[in-house]
Amino acid sequence: MHLTILGALGGAIFLVAMNLAVAGVGATIASFVAGLYAVLAAVIAPVVLRERLRPRALVAFVVALVGTALLAELDLTADSIGGIAWGLVGAASFALFLVFSRKWSREDGLDGLLIGLATMTVAAIALGLIVLLTRPASLLPSQVAPEALVAMVWLVVSAAGGLALAPASVRLIPASRAAAFLLLNPIVAAILSAALLGERPSGVQMIGGALVLAGIAAATLDPGVFRPHRATSG
Repeated sequence: MHLTILGALGGAIFLVAMNLAVAGVGATIASFVAGLYAVLAAVIAPVVLRERLRPRALVAFVVALVGTALLAELDLTADSIGGIAWGLVGAASFALFLVFSRKWSREDGLDGLLIGLATMTVAAIALGLIVLLTRPASLLPSQVAPEALVAMVWLVVSAAGGLALAPASVRLIPASRAAAFLLLNPIVAAILSAALLGERPSGVQMIGGALVLAGIAAATLDPGVFRPHRATSG
């Protein structure tokens, strides 16, 4: 039962909501809205897991989100409300996935690979049924371009890896801290865009990237690490 719920939260619901968000407002705004899962996970964790939410961490998440908005060059309009709403559904779904993955992985002994397998299985069955009922002809396309096939294979590999590694992470560290590291997504996307597509970030995007990194550092690093250790006399 728990695996089915995790599969729905991290797979079917999240994927449907995010695809509808991308269709409604585009990938840039959708990725920013989905990034709210880090803040939502940090807020939900104290209720479900009894984890302490440090004010410094909450402020750090807000700083990182501001940086994400600058990095994405966010431009909101009245026409984007529907897409943003779906993005929020996706963010809430993935936040619950992270929190309950930590809770049930410890209580039921579920590991990351098992949760990832369950998530992909539930997503494949649920989304397959939706497509079968709404657009059955799309399941048997007349031809598939080679580059599209490569892209689909890569999406399966990256999705499976992400859905296995995220539960493995939250099993070892608090859910809020694990969610903070996932905010590295826009940073990695910007680096790959520069390396593979030749895109150069603007000054505003550079500032946004710096804020994201600063927010992640503030949310994840222990302040005691930077304090000098006093030598004890024997």
